Amino acid sequence: SFDALREGYAELRRTGPFREVVWVTLLLVPMTIAAGYQVNHLKNTLGYSPEVITALTVAGVLASVVGARALVLIGSRIAIRPLLVGSHAFLFALGALWTWLELFPEGVKHPLAAGLFVLSTMFLAASVTVLSALTNERLPKRNAVSVSVLYQLAGVIAALLGRAPRRGLVRPS
Repeated sequence: SFDALREGYAELRRTGPFREVVWVTLLLVPMTIAAGYQVNHLKNTLGYSPEVITALTVAGVLASVVGARALVLIGSRIAIRPLLVGSHAFLFALGALWTWLELFPEGVKHPLAAGLFVLSTMFLAASVTVLSALTNERLPKRNAVSVSVLYQLAGVIAALLGRAPRRGLVRPS
């Protein structure tokens, strides 16, 4: 009900760890959208075939499985905040490299793009895994459903905000 959502929103505003989940969600969803544009760049700008893109995607998924296994082994020993900050820092650095990809010589550009795609997939999967753990861990005893719905609404808002600037940043193919 709207009353339950209003109570959940009040709890989000009052409680720092719950707000943190919302902020991480607002950061992560646009990064996920940007990952979709990497595939377009590989295909339309660099001329990768669908087979190569599929192979890179499989390599990214395998790297994500290795990263998830590493999170299982070391995740309980490291606080969530450094894991998220590290993963997001790598994603920002990889995003900057994607932005400057055209500055690299032709012989370096294609292998670099392939490596960036695989690494981006791995770090994005790690961020999603940590965010899922954070979301599940940070639900109140009361209003857990309402707060969970608000976390999901934050993802929808982030998706809208992440797609809004794309017209100015992405060249039509």
